[in-house]
Amino acid sequence: MEITSILPEECLCLIISLTSPEDACRSAMISHAFRSVANRDEVWEKFLPSDCRSIISGSSSSSLLSLGKKDVYFHLCFHPILIQTGNMSFQLEKKSGRKCYMMGARALSIIPGDTPAHWIWTSLQESRFPETAELKQAWWLNMRGKIETKILSSDTNYAVYFVFKLRKEHTTGFTQRTVGLHVHVDKIGLREVRMVSLDPLRDEPRYIRERGDGWMEIEMGAFFNNCGDDGSVELSVWEAHTNYFKQGLIIEGIELRPKDETTKKINGNYKDIARRLPVFDHIIDFARRCMSIGHNCDALWKKFLPSDYRSIISSSLLSLGKKDVYFHTDRFPEVANINLVWWIEVKGKIETRNLSPNTSYVIYLVFKLRDSHTIEFKHRTVGLHVNDDGVASWELRRVLIVPYRCEALYILDRGDGWMEVELGQFLNECRDDGTLKFSLREIDTTKRMEITSILPEECLCLIISLTSPEDACRSAMISHAFRSVANRDEVWEKFLPSDCRSIISGSSSSPLLSLGKKDSFQLEKKSGKKCYMTGARALSIIPEDTPAHWIWTSLQKSRFPETAELKQAWWLNMRGKIETKILSSDTNYAVYFVFKLRKEHITGFMQRTVGLHVHVDKIGLREVRMVSLDPLRDEPRYIRERGDGWMEIEMGAFFNNRGDDGSVEFSVWEAHTNYFKQGLIIEGIELRPKDVAS
Repeated sequence: MEITSILPEECLCLIISLTSPEDACRSAMISHAFRSVANRDEVWEKFLPSDCRSIISGSSSSSLLSLGKKDVYFHLCFHPILIQTGNMSFQLEKKSGRKCYMMGARALSIIPGDTPAHWIWTSLQESRFPETAELKQAWWLNMRGKIETKILSSDTNYAVYFVFKLRKEHTTGFTQRTVGLHVHVDKIGLREVRMVSLDPLRDEPRYIRERGDGWMEIEMGAFFNNCGDDGSVELSVWEAHTNYFKQGLIIEGIELRPKDETTKKINGNYKDIARRLPVFDHIIDFARRCMSIGHNCDALWKKFLPSDYRSIISSSLLSLGKKDVYFHTDRFPEVANINLVWWIEVKGKIETRNLSPNTSYVIYLVFKLRDSHTIEFKHRTVGLHVNDDGVASWELRRVLIVPYRCEALYILDRGDGWMEVELGQFLNECRDDGTLKFSLREIDTTKRMEITSILPEECLCLIISLTSPEDACRSAMISHAFRSVANRDEVWEKFLPSDCRSIISGSSSSPLLSLGKKDSFQLEKKSGKKCYMTGARALSIIPEDTPAHWIWTSLQKSRFPETAELKQAWWLNMRGKIETKILSSDTNYAVYFVFKLRKEHITGFMQRTVGLHVHVDKIGLREVRMVSLDPLRDEPRYIRERGDGWMEIEMGAFFNNRGDDGSVEFSVWEAHTNYFKQGLIIEGIELRPKDVAS
C-alpha cells in the first residue's frame, strides 16, 4: 500500500524534512512516489544552513544558486567553495549538513609571513586555496588565527585540525622536536594545549593522519559550540626552540569541522517534533517493511537463479525463499583419503548441458595434504587433463603437488581449509550435446612392484590377518590384487571374536541384542574387541517394580525395547554384574553409565553427587567415584555426549586378563533421603575397550 495514498505530499515533505539528509536519501529508495517527495527543494532547504544563500552569494561559486537545493547540498559536501576573497573555504558535513570552515594560510597571522627569506607563498595543484605558505628557513614557528563562533553550526561538537605537509626532501628541524597546538574558546574559558611531533619516528606515537586529498592533518583540540553570537575561537601553532634550524613545512590552513555525526540538534529538535507526530512511527515502519520486502522478494531473486534450479536442488530447499536458496552452501558427506597406493588415477566427466551456456569455465582439483605421513608427492609431478569433446579440444598440464620453494606455485589456498590447482579451462558453447572429461594421473613404474607377483595369495592372506582391521582396510587400497586378498573371509574371520557365531545366532538386531534383549553386543571398529552394554532391564533397580517410583518407557533413540525413567524417589540404588569370560581378554576396559535427564521437571541432581562403583572380584579391584549428573557451569564436567542422543560418564576402568571364573560388579547409588529426585532416564551400563593398543 503506497503511503502517498494516505498522506498528502506536503505532509510527507514536512516529515522527511524533520529527519536528516541520510534519512531523506534512504526514503528516496523506497518507491518512485517517495523519491519525488524526498528530492523536493522544500525538503533539502531544511538541511541547508539558514545563511547558506548569503554564504554562496559572497563566494567564488555564486552560480550554485541556480541549482536545486539537493544539488547544492551535495556540491557543498564534496566541493568546498572559497569565501572572503579566497582566504577561507566553506563546505558541509555530508551526514548532518553541519558547517565546516578552513582558514587558509593567507587568513592566518604567520610571523614573519611577509619575509621571503623565511616564508614563501606558492600555488599547489592539490590545494583548495590559490596560495599556500612554505617555510623556507626559520628558527621558530608562530602562526595564529581567529574565527567567530556565530558563523559555525550551533550546539555542535567541533574539532580543530592543522592541515599541512612536509616536503619530500630538504626537511629539517621537525624530527624529535615538538610543536605546540593551542585552542582557546573565550566565551566558555576553554583552553587546550597539545605538544606533538610533525615528523615522528617509527616508535613514537602518531597523531597525524592522511586526509586523502594530498595533505596531512593533526587534531589541535575540540570544543562544543553553544556560545551564541558573541564568542570566538583562537587557534595557534608555535615552536620556540630557537637553537634548531627549520625548513620544509608547507601549510594549507586550519580546519574546523564537526567532530561526530551524532549531534544534539538537526534543523531544530527534530526528534522531539517527530515524537509528537503519531504518524511518524507508521511511516518509518512502512518504509522499513518496503525496503525489507524489496531486498528479500522471491520474484527478484528468482531472476538470479538458473532456469532449471528446481530440478537440480534437493526437495528440502524448495521450501526456502529464493534468496536463501541462492546463498545456500552445502558440501559432501564423504571425502577420499589416500592412505597407501603406488599410483593415482582419478577420472570424471560432466555433460555440458548442465553448465551455463556461452560461459568461460575453469576446472580445479580441490585437495589437501595431511600434516604428517605424506610421502612421494614432494618434487613429483601429476598430469592434469581436460578434454571437451564437443569442441574437440584438450589440455594437459603437469604440476607439482608439493613444489620446491624456488619452483612456480600453481596451488592456491581456497580459504575454506582446502587447496586448489587449475586443471584447465574452456568455453562452454556446446549446449546439449557435449561432454567434459577431466582426470588426474600419476604413475611411476620405477617405484611400482606388485607384491602378489612375489608371494602367493594364501601367504598374503595370513600376513594381513595377523595385523588389524584398520591395516586390512588400508591394504585393500593399494591395488586390485591386494583388495581381493584383504577382503577374503579368511582374513576377517581372524578379526571376529571366536564366539561371534554363537552370539549372533542368539541375537535379533544391530547393535546385536542377546540374553533376552536385555544386553547388547558390538565390536570396537579399529581393534575388533568386544563391547557389551547391560540394559536397564538387566540391572537390579530398587524398587524397580513400583510404578510410583520407576516407569518403563520405549524411546526411539534407545537400542533397547525399554528404558527406566525415575518418576519419583528419595534414593537411587541400581546394580549389575557381567562375567569376564565373555569380554575380550588382555584388554583395558572402561565402564560407562549411560543416561539422560528429562528436558523439564528434573529435581534432586543439581549440586548433589551420586556414587559410581566398579568391583572386579578376582583381582580385588574396587573403584568408587563421586560425581554430579547435573553439574553447574563452574563445576568439573565428567559427562560427555555420545552422539546417539544419550550421555555417558565413566564409572571406572580395569584390565581384563582373567580366565573363565571372574566377574565385574558395578553399581550406581545415592542415599541422601532428604532430597526428592525425578527426571533421570537410564539406558544401561556399557563396557568397552578403553584404548585400541591393548
